[in-house]
Amino acid sequence: MKAALAELEPALRAAGKERKVLGTVVLGTVKGDIHEIGKSLVGSMLSANGFLVHDVGIDVEADEFVAHAASTMPTSWPCRPC
Repeated sequence: MKAALAELEPALRAAGKERKVLGTVVLGTVKGDIHEIGKSLVGSMLSANGFLVHDVGIDVEADEFVAHAASTMPTSWPCRPC
């Protein structure tokens, strides 16, 4: 899905069309969490449906999430309690 979006985005821009961004999301897994596959699926689905996704990666310290959120000002931040 990510590869398809990477191909479509430039074509849409060249045609003078932009996808409406519905919101901004910071996504990742915290240090010690094992849900990388789920994170990737959620990120792909959000991106495909109009969200700007900032994926901070896997095994990320909590303070890195906070710093990234402060710099991107997300409208949504999917999270799951550990």
